[in-house]
Amino acid sequence: MTSQTERIQSNVYRERIEEINAQLASLRRVTQASELSRHSGKKMEEISQLQRQPSTPST
Repeated sequence: MTSQTERIQSNVYRERIEEINAQLASLRRVTQASELSRHSGKKMEEISQLQRQPSTPST
């Protein structure tokens, strides 16, 4: 991946994480949504971990 492509993808991940954070905040206000909230939180953590992983240089 080129540096520019990595920056673009990183920005997309960051935007998505912000969207998920906003959704989680809304879900936590609804007591019946605790299961969905936990699931969404786990998915957000997975995305965060993927974003933190060093990319492998393409050959």
